[in-house]
Amino acid sequence: MDQMESRKAKFSITQVRKTTWIMLGLILLFICLILLTIAYLKADFPGRNPRNETVLTIGIKNNIESIDPAYHSTIQNDEIIKNLYHTILSEEVIENKGEVTEQEEGYSDFLGAAKAYVYENENKLLRLFIRDDIVFPKTGNRLTAKDVCYTLERTFGINSQGAFLLNLAGVYDMSQITQTGNYELTIRLDTASELLLEILTSPRFGILDSEELKLNTSYEDPYAEKYVNENYVGSGLYMFEEINENGEYVIVRNDQFPGRDPYFSRILFRTVYDSAARINLLQEGSIDIGEGLIAVDPKRAAEEGNKQVLYEVVPTDSSVFLGISYQLLPYNDTLLRQSIAYAIPYQEITKEIYEGQEKKLSGMTVHPVMPYQTDMEKAKELMRESGWAERGLEMVLSVKSENASEEKIASLLEASFKEIGIGLTIEKLDEGTFSRRVKENSLEAWLEMRTPFLKNDFAMYSEVIYDRKMDYDGETVTSLLEEYQSASFSGRKGEIPQEIRQIWTTELPYFTIVSPVLYDGYQPDLKGFALPKDGLLNYGKLSK
Repeated sequence: MDQMESRKAKFSITQVRKTTWIMLGLILLFICLILLTIAYLKADFPGRNPRNETVLTIGIKNNIESIDPAYHSTIQNDEIIKNLYHTILSEEVIENKGEVTEQEEGYSDFLGAAKAYVYENENKLLRLFIRDDIVFPKTGNRLTAKDVCYTLERTFGINSQGAFLLNLAGVYDMSQITQTGNYELTIRLDTASELLLEILTSPRFGILDSEELKLNTSYEDPYAEKYVNENYVGSGLYMFEEINENGEYVIVRNDQFPGRDPYFSRILFRTVYDSAARINLLQEGSIDIGEGLIAVDPKRAAEEGNKQVLYEVVPTDSSVFLGISYQLLPYNDTLLRQSIAYAIPYQEITKEIYEGQEKKLSGMTVHPVMPYQTDMEKAKELMRESGWAERGLEMVLSVKSENASEEKIASLLEASFKEIGIGLTIEKLDEGTFSRRVKENSLEAWLEMRTPFLKNDFAMYSEVIYDRKMDYDGETVTSLLEEYQSASFSGRKGEIPQEIRQIWTTELPYFTIVSPVLYDGYQPDLKGFALPKDGLLNYGKLSK
């Protein structure tokens, strides 16, 4: 009996030992699995981003006026909206002639909602095929052709700049747009226009969640403009989170975006009006990217700074304009406007403010037919011919407060205009007031830097012609526009912009003072900084 009990005891001890070793083995295996999982998640495999929590800080030169894609005018707003909203088409789809090619990193670089397009009926009918994997993260609603149609309807309804762009391409109202399926729609043109595809890539056509908007409309606000201005209803790489207590704008990664995750989990936008101040913040490492830098000497900046900062030239048509309200007397006088054009101290401005780093542009147009140069004697002669030399003229010039470059330009204009008999009063306005009054056309004269999204030459000129609802030589311009639409695919297409430019040069109350060279500065350890073709940063590409 004792031997049997002894054997039982030994058996029990053996079983306990085996069980203990098995448990220890399982625990070790579990720990190994955890370590392997962590290592896998941290690994930066080709074509995949880790789920990191990386914050990017960017210094921008203007406040973000609104997160409504229909209302933005600065390059910073364009860039942010591009990352918050899907546009109707992407440049990649157009380049692939109607088909999207899924690249290694998935769809993260394709911010267009249409996966394909087809032109029919001699290029007068555009058929768009919408992707079926896009979700509005705020509501969980799936993006469909209904949302695209509503976005276009709203564009016409609020008469935003997008409506002008569609008009330019021959799309005048919703009667030309038809939803043909849950993920299909067509756009009909009376005459073929090769501008339409490019226009539909504009951030101004960020697609809105139609169901969410319709819950927030009112009789006074039928298209929920106030709501969209303050609330994110998009579907892009990132989502708008907040304006924090430091005045920074914050966007965060959209976990429901189809395809590869963007590298950065949070992006902070700090408004720093002065270019020199943005360079200083870069040098001290307080920001990762400084946008819209002017008068940068990269070599000198690197030598003077505490750390190496890299600079990249931004291809842009940005130009500083002097605008004058055509509706106010006496600025409807062509001779007076030409006198002003000759009195602008172009070379002094570029030397004193931009250190000579500018494109060789001057006069009333970005690509002038008859470039204006500073000629004070000619300016005085034209003032006499206009009759304003004897009477004298007082002008109020509005600039954005805290914009050092434009304030300096205004001071140089004040001294030069005084010589031809124009007294200049400089009015400083905050960003919001300035933008609102420019839109209302309630300023007498103003300075601003504009960056046209479309690179098409004619579109750029037409935009300014109609943007201010000017009425000079209207019949001729309207006739040329109609001819341009019917001549989209003919040889006349190249001649018509030249005629428009001629009118621009002699008639337009809008003067190009300088087109400065712009730089983006960034920290050298920033992963794979890349500047897309449109000059608007896609923050999903920074991880390449």
